[in-house]
Amino acid sequence: MSLVGTLAKIALGAAIAKGVSSMGRGGARQRPASDPGSGSIFGSDHSPGGGLGDLLGGLSGGAPTTAQSSGGGLSDMLGNILQAGGGAQQSGRQPANPGGDLMDMLGGMLGGSRAGGAAQGGLGGLLESLSGGGAQGAGPAAPAPGSLGDMLNDAFQHGGAPQATPTQEQEDQAAVLLRAIVQAAKCDGRVDDAEKKALIEHMGDMTQDEVDVVNDAFRRPVSVEGLVRDVPRGMEAQVYAMSLVGLDLDSQAEAKYLHELGQALGIDARTANAIHQRMGEPALYG
Repeated sequence: MSLVGTLAKIALGAAIAKGVSSMGRGGARQRPASDPGSGSIFGSDHSPGGGLGDLLGGLSGGAPTTAQSSGGGLSDMLGNILQAGGGAQQSGRQPANPGGDLMDMLGGMLGGSRAGGAAQGGLGGLLESLSGGGAQGAGPAAPAPGSLGDMLNDAFQHGGAPQATPTQEQEDQAAVLLRAIVQAAKCDGRVDDAEKKALIEHMGDMTQDEVDVVNDAFRRPVSVEGLVRDVPRGMEAQVYAMSLVGLDLDSQAEAKYLHELGQALGIDARTANAIHQRMGEPALYG
C-alpha cells in the first residue's frame, strides 16, 4: 500500500460513516445550537451508535481485519455494499436504492452518483479540478492519467492500492489530505483510542510507516493554523474539499471550523459555497 491508498481507505470509511449517520437521522443535515451534534463521524462520546468502528465490526460479522491481513478490510466491505446497491459504479447505472444517502455518498466518490456534484470524475476528478486553489471550471471530468486524482480513483477501484506507484510528491500531498479528513472529523467531538484502533484494524494491509502516519494524524490536536501551515501552494481548495469529506456539517462547531479553515486557506465565501455545491453538501454561507 501507499499513502495514496491509505487516503482512499480513510475517505471511503468517512463516506460510509457519513451515509449511515445521515440515514440514521432521517437525512437531516442541520441541528439547533443546543444540540452538540453527532460527534466525530469516526465515533465519540456524542455518537451513541458507536461510530465507524462498531459499524465496520457489524459489516464484517464482528471480526476485524487486522493490519497484517492481505488487502481486504474496508475495501471488501465497500464491494459488498456496492454489489448490494446494484453495482452502480461498475455498470454505470444509477444505484438501485433511490434516495439512498449511503449509495449517493459512495457513488459521488467513485463516479456514477446522481446526487453529488463530484459524480462524473469521482472524488479524484474533483480534487484534480480544484488544483491551483480555486473552484472554477465545469464539473469534474476524468483526471489526467498519472495525476494524484487519477491515483486516488484507481485506489478506490482496486481495494486501496493504486496500480501505479505514486511519486513522493503525491505521497506528501496524500499525507496532507489525510490529515485534513481526520482533523475535520475531530472538530465536533473526539476520536477515542478504541475507535481509532477499530478503523486501522479494518483498513487491510498497511505497512508500519502507513500506520504511523494515520496514528500521527489522529494524535495531532485540532489546529487550523497547524494544518494550513503545511498545505502546499495550490492545494488550498483540495484540502478544504477533503475536509468536507471528514464531517457531517450538522453542527455549529463544524460550520465554525470550516469557516475558520476557509479563511486561513484564503477561500472566500463564494468559492466555499461552490465547492460545497460540487460535492453535494449544504452551502455554508447564505
